[in-house]
Amino acid sequence: ANYIDSSIYVDGIGNLGVGTTTPTDTLTVNGNTTVHGIINIKSGNEFRFYDGANAYYVALKAPSSLTGNNGLELPDNIRNTGDVLTLQDAPTGKTKWAALGAKQGTSNTGIGDLVLSHPSLSGSNNTAIGTEVLNGNTTGSWNTAIGSRILSTVSGSDNNIAIGYDIGNSPLMLSGNKNIFIGNTLSNIPVDGSNAISNFLNIGDAIMGDISPGAIKIGIGTATPADALDVVGNVLATGCFKGGGSNIGGTCVSDKRLKQDIHPLENSLEKILNLRPVHYVWRPEFFDIHKREGGEVGLIAQEVEKVFPELVVDKEDGYKRISHDISMRMYIIGAIKEFFTLFTEDKKAQDKLIKEQGRKIASLEAQNQQMKEILCELKPNAKLCKKKAKKTQNLDK
Repeated sequence: ANYIDSSIYVDGIGNLGVGTTTPTDTLTVNGNTTVHGIINIKSGNEFRFYDGANAYYVALKAPSSLTGNNGLELPDNIRNTGDVLTLQDAPTGKTKWAALGAKQGTSNTGIGDLVLSHPSLSGSNNTAIGTEVLNGNTTGSWNTAIGSRILSTVSGSDNNIAIGYDIGNSPLMLSGNKNIFIGNTLSNIPVDGSNAISNFLNIGDAIMGDISPGAIKIGIGTATPADALDVVGNVLATGCFKGGGSNIGGTCVSDKRLKQDIHPLENSLEKILNLRPVHYVWRPEFFDIHKREGGEVGLIAQEVEKVFPELVVDKEDGYKRISHDISMRMYIIGAIKEFFTLFTEDKKAQDKLIKEQGRKIASLEAQNQQMKEILCELKPNAKLCKKKAKKTQNLDK
């Protein structure tokens, strides 16, 4: 062994120590190190920080083939255990770590405690951040989970998104694809007989539903929406509800300055009178189409189409729908106005006729009185004249 100076020591097998007389590697430095330049790690070699007992806290490895801008990867023995980066002192039996590009599977990224930690993980492109996140996953791919205790029991699911706390950890949920969960301790996560659920949305147990392509049904206040939007409770809207491009409710813009080719509706009364309101019962064998039960009152689309063809729509399933937008109400208003116009015109004609008849009656009464007077002068003993004379006598008394 030789001292180069008081702080540099070379042992008998060629290990160089700086600040130590017991170097354990080719170069052992006891103290701070400042490097003015580049540290090159040759292909396949590793760069490690450890606690002296071979317990590695950070370990990086140069790729086996260095071409272009290749980065560093994790050493084989480190990636297998997942203990890559210690964030703080860990309690007994618990290791705090972050796996950056875990070995298991392909292109997986995990940061936290017990994330993507299953030793048989073969899935790819998963992202897990937090504690106990996707730690039961084996074959699932393209999942994104952030939080604590997230999808920890799911093993073979794909394309799920979960953010929050204690989501999807029920033993009943072992698999499922294309779900979106956001919230804490969500209670509405229905599963089928195979302990799976797919294409389900749950945001805070408030907004839930089926997000299957082509069959989306979103519920507010219900986990089993019956329509594209199913709201349990009142709806307060500051804007406009639209259906088929037309306004059906709410506060809708209607400024005259925004419109052109304005003209009144015609023959509204005749059209409304040609509609036939009916009572009917929905056929239960077609429930998947109409989503109704029992009896209702309404109109028949085929009959409405003959009067208002613009209000009937043929959908992809081959069945006709009636557009219950503001148009029908406008025709009803038009019909009321037309009826009121007819009523007013008729009333004027009736009033005029009554006045004319009143004048005729007054004229006839005057003529009748004249004829009575002439008759009584000619025949004062006539029965009509005696009654007149008696009335006159009674008046004189």
